[in-house]
Amino acid sequence: MHDEPSLAADAIRAGARGFVLKSAAGEELICAITAVLDGNTYVSSSIAAQAIVHGATPQYTPTDKQLRVLEFLARGLRAKQIAHELGLSVRTVESHKYAMMQELGVHGTIELVRKAEALGVISPRIDRRTAR
Repeated sequence: MHDEPSLAADAIRAGARGFVLKSAAGEELICAITAVLDGNTYVSSSIAAQAIVHGATPQYTPTDKQLRVLEFLARGLRAKQIAHELGLSVRTVESHKYAMMQELGVHGTIELVRKAEALGVISPRIDRRTAR
């Protein structure tokens, strides 16, 4: 339904194998299904063209302080703990967190960390309970 290249890119990064517009003709849907069944990724041609014309989604670059806050969030620390570690007020930590959430279009801490990992802003953390 949405023809924004950034949404298609987010969907693919999240694991989608294809992204087809709601308005796509039946033939395009068949092509998309065939491509995915063949092990390929499919994105509607109009979205792909927009991405080429307008360039790739700009990489998000947090400020140094935001990056430090983000790294502590990824480790599971709460705002009060982060504030103590960085010598900031809790309100300042929350302000940095909120600014990053707004910039990345997410609504929670877990979403923020996952999106930052997906964009390569921070390294993904290994869940030691499930890793062998």
